[in-house]
Amino acid sequence: MKAGRNDACPCGSGKKYKTCCLAKDRSREPDDRLEPPEPRWDVTEKEYEAARADSSEWPDEPLDPQLTAAMSAGADEPSEEEDDDEEDEPEAEPDPLREAREALWEELEACDYEGQTALFLKTLDTPDLLAEGMGVEMLDQVFRGAAKRRDADGFEILVRAFQERAPEIFRDSATSCLSWVIELRVACGRFDEVGPLAKEIAACAGDQIDIFNLTLDSLAYHCDLSTLVEMMRIGWPGVRDAGDILSWGVEEFVDRAYRYEMIQYCSRAAAPRPDDPELIERLAFYGEPVDEDFVTAFVGSFTGQVRQDAVPGKKRGRWCHRACMEFLGYLVREEGVRPGKADQGSENLSDYLLARLDGRLEHCPRLYEPGQRPERRKGESRRTQSRAVHVLCPDAKTLEPYLARQLGFLSARYCTVAATMEIVPAWLRFLQQRQLIDSREHQATLQGLAKLHADLLKLWKKHSDDPALHEAAIQAWQEPQPSPQQA
Repeated sequence: MKAGRNDACPCGSGKKYKTCCLAKDRSREPDDRLEPPEPRWDVTEKEYEAARADSSEWPDEPLDPQLTAAMSAGADEPSEEEDDDEEDEPEAEPDPLREAREALWEELEACDYEGQTALFLKTLDTPDLLAEGMGVEMLDQVFRGAAKRRDADGFEILVRAFQERAPEIFRDSATSCLSWVIELRVACGRFDEVGPLAKEIAACAGDQIDIFNLTLDSLAYHCDLSTLVEMMRIGWPGVRDAGDILSWGVEEFVDRAYRYEMIQYCSRAAAPRPDDPELIERLAFYGEPVDEDFVTAFVGSFTGQVRQDAVPGKKRGRWCHRACMEFLGYLVREEGVRPGKADQGSENLSDYLLARLDGRLEHCPRLYEPGQRPERRKGESRRTQSRAVHVLCPDAKTLEPYLARQLGFLSARYCTVAATMEIVPAWLRFLQQRQLIDSREHQATLQGLAKLHADLLKLWKKHSDDPALHEAAIQAWQEPQPSPQQA
């Protein structure tokens, strides 16, 4: 299904399609409005017959005698008099509603924040002006001023007025409007007020899954696990029944819902078992059959009942994925990391390690060098160019482009990147505790990532939409230096 101009951009940036990827997508498509090339009127009959002989698509009918005569005589192009005989296309009739919207937009842009707020409330008396995306565009403009002032309450008043006085129009843009309200609550640090809003936006998950996923990333970082579990259960029917969500998007939703359900079960059960009927029943809510192999691997690894020992020579990808499941349980039980954030960071770390093993990160753009790719020296393979101190230790050369890809113009997963970078010191502590790396490798990895961490601190400081990221990034890397005896 093609995105509308005022819909959320399919790339996941959170912006409107018309201000994000519309121009780029149009440049890739053939433009049907382009006029065909001017015909040649000096083609000889010999050239014409030769062209017919070389093409199977030409008709078998004989050449039109009049056209033959025109080509043989080298006829000129049709005269201007002949063109004048053609009727001119009638001019489009004025559209009063469109003109009224254009005048309204000019007035909105000329107002300050208080004026924009008053103008939007006044326009609610004329719902026709807010149709066809005009209402959400006006709120988008007002939201920018609200974000600068941290006016979460004032902006929500506008959204609720929109919802009450123009419900049918609001319904088409509910996901965007609610995501802005949640974003302002997060920016103000009022996380305890997000719960009801989270349930409300979950009911719209099937309408605009990209915006929902971005909001879910933010709430996974900040909110408790029970809120996330309830969001997935509320959102599932809409996602399941939506006809415009690709199959892999549905699978990602179910995979995330599975993890939240299993984390909650393992955290509450006295003796977690992968075949527990209570767990199977909750997972079956997302459709049958339940992936029993995945459930067994997750519960065993998360609880520490199954441990990944020495790194094998083969099938390292599967080993890394299982090790990150085990690390997730370690984060929640021993490091005290919020389950949503722990899952967010460990899952992204797992994807990074797998991508590095596959050699997919050697020539990607860097964090502050978009579009540039370092040249590989002659004879240097993709798999040997990385300089990690250990196969399980992140290195700046590959981690930076991996995270940059999630922060670029086509993506804005700030909370996921923040969670990933925050858990790196804990990952190294986990590996050293399991005697998979020693203290020298631990320290060498931290030193190698120091510049990347500093660059992200600068970015979080500028990212005013979520001030909590900067402080959390500082605290997560203030760890005690491991002693040689811990090796």
